[in-house]
Amino acid sequence: RAADLEARRDYENRLVQAVVDASAVESPAIMVDRRVERAIRDFEARLQEQGLSLEGYFEATKRDLDSLKAEFRPGADKAVKADLVLEAIAKQEGLNPTETEIDNEIRFMAIVNRVDEKQIPRLLSDWDVRDDVKDSLRRQKALQHLVKLQEPSLESAQGENQDVTPGDNQVSPEESAPGAAETKGA
Repeated sequence: RAADLEARRDYENRLVQAVVDASAVESPAIMVDRRVERAIRDFEARLQEQGLSLEGYFEATKRDLDSLKAEFRPGADKAVKADLVLEAIAKQEGLNPTETEIDNEIRFMAIVNRVDEKQIPRLLSDWDVRDDVKDSLRRQKALQHLVKLQEPSLESAQGENQDVTPGDNQVSPEESAPGAAETKGA
């Protein structure tokens, strides 16, 4: 169900945020800048899908690129911190996707994005694509690991129809990712 999926995502986001808050991770400005640029490209693509342009958006809203960057920066900073913490957990726990998992994810993404089937072999052999997918899968595995550590409290609270807050069980965020604090200044 959509509501269950949304509740699961909300729980996962709160769990990651609790671990990020418990860590001493700092997000490098260059990574935040890249994330802001990606958010702007995504925003521009969504505008174009609606037949609009970024310039037209700026004219209609009386805004400029700098104000849009400033709007996206807090979310980008939060996302970079989450990525760094999840990467640290994945490294600490030895969580790495297999080549088959990477191939399957590339194929899945190609289907979802309606990529011409003839382009899939090129994507499968593109090392930049493979690295991006590998990183994404590694972070997903780290998130699954965190959720698994929290499952006893999640299951008991669901059985009692209680709201679940990350960290409600015996495993603290600090225990979940002791290596995350070592990423400070990364």
